[in-house]
Amino acid sequence: MLQESCNIDLSIIIVSWNVKSLLIGCLESIFNNSKGLYIEVIVVDNNSSDETIECIKKQYSQVIIIRNSLNRGFAEATNQGLQVSHGRHLLLLNPDTVIKDDALIKMIKFANSHPEVGLIGPMLMSPNGEIQKYCARSFPRPLDWFWHSIFIRKIFPKSRVFGRLFLSYWDHLDSRCVDAIAGAAMFFSRKTLDEVGLLDESLPMYFEDLDYCYRISKKGKCVYYLAEATIIHYGGQSSVQLANETRILILEAFRLFFMRYGHKTDAYVYRVLAIIASFTRFYLFALIKCFANIIGKKALYFRNYSLQGECITFLWGLKLINHSSIAQSHSSIKR
Repeated sequence: MLQESCNIDLSIIIVSWNVKSLLIGCLESIFNNSKGLYIEVIVVDNNSSDETIECIKKQYSQVIIIRNSLNRGFAEATNQGLQVSHGRHLLLLNPDTVIKDDALIKMIKFANSHPEVGLIGPMLMSPNGEIQKYCARSFPRPLDWFWHSIFIRKIFPKSRVFGRLFLSYWDHLDSRCVDAIAGAAMFFSRKTLDEVGLLDESLPMYFEDLDYCYRISKKGKCVYYLAEATIIHYGGQSSVQLANETRILILEAFRLFFMRYGHKTDAYVYRVLAIIASFTRFYLFALIKCFANIIGKKALYFRNYSLQGECITFLWGLKLINHSSIAQSHSSIKR
């Protein structure tokens, strides 16, 4: 049974895996920017090997720690934290984040005055100040993913057709209801938790947040992007340790969304588009890498893309690779 203490304004649940330095920075920002709030912070550690637990105990003894003997993944570990939480409000937060100013207070005040809102997502910003536009996005469709994947949205950034997935035609500077927010920071009330339930532990990583947003919308509640609340998000600091596995899990996440909530043919169309996209991107990146010295800095955006990754996408499209063998060992941090 999920419990509530009327004295705790907010429970913050953080799932961590081998990101000690970032987690300590996250905790520091929480306690520095929660004055006037009664909060509890719960860290669920997925068997880190970098002395994360010892460091937390030394610097932040007030933090509640759940230590797993193996990596239980994001959804299961998050549910562990939710089940021992007591706050009237809940925040699922990635460890590679930094709370800015009064973001926590703003989300609490907004939630209290808007009971029709089931889920709140803050503005996520990169350390360089750039807004991460996936923090407020649409539910995906196969073509939306394809336009994004082959960089058509970069050529037509203001197009409502090519930029639909992450709403790139919108500057994200104002607040509004959206289809979905990012799992890096998800704020909701205990009432929402009671109505919608815990995260679905059967899902692979990178689909849990989309699934939860969809479930909330089906309850008739609004998913709201609150631009006034800002959180810095470094992004993918655990996932980068398992880059190829991450790619497969993301592909599977989209496929499962289409199977669960899309049209009957969406999952099949998506696989076909993934194969086409992998061919397109492979030759594009190969060409750029060949002429990188001539193109110079303009190629930097593409140089980080892996040709091996495109081969993996191609094999996944042909059903020669799946996520089952690596899902259990994968990182618990998002994007």
